[in-house]
Amino acid sequence: MLKKLFTPTRQEGTFTNVRHKTTHSRRTVVLLLLLATAVVGWLYIFFGSDIFHISRIEIEGMVSLERGQVEREVQEAFDERGKGPWKNVNLLFVDAQDLAAHLEKRLYAEHVTVDKSYPNVLRLKIQERASSLIVIANNEFYLIDHTGVGIKRISTEEEASILQRVDSPSPAVSEEVPVLRVEDDFVFTPGEQFVDMTTARSWLQAFRDLSDAGFGYRNATLEHPTSTKLVLSLFEPYDVYVDLLAPIRPQIESFYAFSKSKTPAMKITEYVDVRVPGRVYYK
Repeated sequence: MLKKLFTPTRQEGTFTNVRHKTTHSRRTVVLLLLLATAVVGWLYIFFGSDIFHISRIEIEGMVSLERGQVEREVQEAFDERGKGPWKNVNLLFVDAQDLAAHLEKRLYAEHVTVDKSYPNVLRLKIQERASSLIVIANNEFYLIDHTGVGIKRISTEEEASILQRVDSPSPAVSEEVPVLRVEDDFVFTPGEQFVDMTTARSWLQAFRDLSDAGFGYRNATLEHPTSTKLVLSLFEPYDVYVDLLAPIRPQIESFYAFSKSKTPAMKITEYVDVRVPGRVYYK
């Protein structure tokens, strides 16, 4: 009687536990396979497929810049900063702030905004700064860019209007390309390096700082390309000397303060020199 009751109960419990374990193991394996398939699928969607491949670059705000130039700088930024096999194509890996900083420096732009429009559009908004200036040297007129390279020789038809701006500076703020006269005689060929990039940008930055300070004229003179004394041609009957190696704004503030304190007895016929901090010399 005891044997009849005890034996079947023990066998039934054993088989049930085994069956439950087997079923649970199979379900776990199936779930793991499904999970692995899902992970692999999503990894492929994000990294292996072309869904996030940058297929279009939209650029706003270009004036003097060319699209090809901007696109080349974007690609160089990806090559320098990207990591992994998807660095050049995947929008997910684009660091918007880092790319904007790179483009501002390389394109000499005032401000660059980078937006990512998923799944595959990169949007750039560029605020250009003055990136070129007119150089008069050896009675020839050239347009040079912010890298110091001569872009072109200006036509004789344009020379008359440029000379008028140089000879009769206007007190009104102008957005015209600044004019720089270099008194040193030399032969220059368009397409060649006129000055190094650092020097060219210091010239452009000086003109920008002067314009921001309220100076309306847009022309100045250097004795030779490596001079640090920039002679500003004013609408007044005298010039102002500033130092290119020093911050422009404090020098202009010194000139403004001097102008306000100048008395009728102070006859200025040639120049006002504000290159020495805290001092103003005139003649």
